[in-house]
Amino acid sequence: MDYVFDTSAIVVLVETCGIASQLKQLGNSVALLTTQTVINEYSAGTRSTRNIGIVSNIFSKVAVNSDPKLLPYFSYDASSGEFSVLTYVLQDPTCRCCVIDEEFGRTVAKTFELTLKGTVGIILMMKQMGLITRKEVRSIKRSIRASSFYLSESLLRELK
Repeated sequence: MDYVFDTSAIVVLVETCGIASQLKQLGNSVALLTTQTVINEYSAGTRSTRNIGIVSNIFSKVAVNSDPKLLPYFSYDASSGEFSVLTYVLQDPTCRCCVIDEEFGRTVAKTFELTLKGTVGIILMMKQMGLITRKEVRSIKRSIRASSFYLSESLLRELK
């Protein structure tokens, strides 16, 4: 299955959790994709930790053509990462999984019956595949809690 990542998931996994090398290993088993819009959002961030080279090394960039049926959900603004991720997954029948954490993007994905994973789902998948250890998961959980990225306690409890 192909996984198309939105900006926040990339920021959290690469920067906050520091698991870029494990993500690269995951990319040997499944396709890790993102869009130019997401790359632009990532690059525009003011974080001192952003590293477009690492992101470009992990994620394959895919081309997206705007999908008019999504525009009303986004107030006719096609400039967000979520819009580009959802559009790509809707247009590519072989790609059925969005990696989005924001509630609005997840709601739109559910409206179109798209498969979703979030940051926690990707971390758990990597743990199940043996790419990260239980000890690393505990460290990741601490890093997320210490960051400005919000995940509910119920989601963080899933990280065991």
